[in-house]
Amino acid sequence: MIREHLNFLQKSAVPSILKTWGYSFRYMIHLKKRLFQALPLEYKKSGYPYFANNAACDSCKECARICPTQCITVTTEDLTINFGSCITCNLCEDVCPTGVLICGAHHLPIIRSAEDLLFDKAKLLELQPK
Repeated sequence: MIREHLNFLQKSAVPSILKTWGYSFRYMIHLKKRLFQALPLEYKKSGYPYFANNAACDSCKECARICPTQCITVTTEDLTINFGSCITCNLCEDVCPTGVLICGAHHLPIIRSAEDLLFDKAKLLELQPK
């Protein structure tokens, strides 16, 4: 009885499936090692954007165009970021041609209402790390 059962397993697709799984797991481990070796030692930290220099912003609206959550509003005089919908993807920093928007690890002030989540240029300048 056991011999018949073992014979059935040897003839079925189970050995080939196990062999394929073995190849897949070895490939995944190899790929994981390659990915971790390819990562740079220093990577950019994620964080909320702040202003480095108020006068340098030319209102090009590139940051507002690339933002996936549309939390950045740019007018000719002002730039407003809604931190309630910001996901800290840092795309605004990457696309800013003047380098004014910088994303970094800083703490937001205490938020008591929805209006406190809207940061204009003046409030963004206050967020600069000292």
